[in-house]
Amino acid sequence: MPALALQYFSANTTIDLKAPCLNCTAGDICNLTVLDPSNSIVIDNEPMTQANAVYQNYTTNQTSSLGIYSALMNCNDTNLTNLAFTFGISIVGNTPPGDGMNIFMMLVFVALLAGLIWSLIKIGEDLASMQMSWKDLALCYIFYFTAFVFYLFNKVYFNDLLITDMLTWMIDIGAFTNMVIPTMAAIFTWWMNIVTQRKIHRGGLD
Repeated sequence: MPALALQYFSANTTIDLKAPCLNCTAGDICNLTVLDPSNSIVIDNEPMTQANAVYQNYTTNQTSSLGIYSALMNCNDTNLTNLAFTFGISIVGNTPPGDGMNIFMMLVFVALLAGLIWSLIKIGEDLASMQMSWKDLALCYIFYFTAFVFYLFNKVYFNDLLITDMLTWMIDIGAFTNMVIPTMAAIFTWWMNIVTQRKIHRGGLD
């Protein structure tokens, strides 16, 4: 029996698993057992339906866990067919990228982490001098939204839960450190500049 090609399905959807039984006839029965990525049984020796003269199928909605599932089909045909195969579950049913793209994603993540550290240092300096420029505010916003877009891209297409969790942490912190504080500081700096200019104009600057 030839091995089945690894196929990916979308998470949290109902999927139709198909496996061939070349010697099965109308009266033969095939049962399916499936283990999820944590090796927990999600389908326990359940009967399959004969789709046509070749394929057996089983419909399931047990697709909440991301990763590779292991399946075993046992049939009572004349050859007692046993077929082991695997299938994958990802967010949108895509095949995970290769090592090269994973390395690239890690480099982007490191760059974003370095950007977070830089922005925190820059924000600290601006707050210490009470001078938050609009340019620095724009950079803080750009970093935050870049991290958010990268988070969505990673979650949907790469299924990297470790990086996704860390990006979630960065975004949660960045909402305060890169959005709220810099915005308030920029508005305060803008207002103080107006007040200073008015004092200069009136000749009241000490």
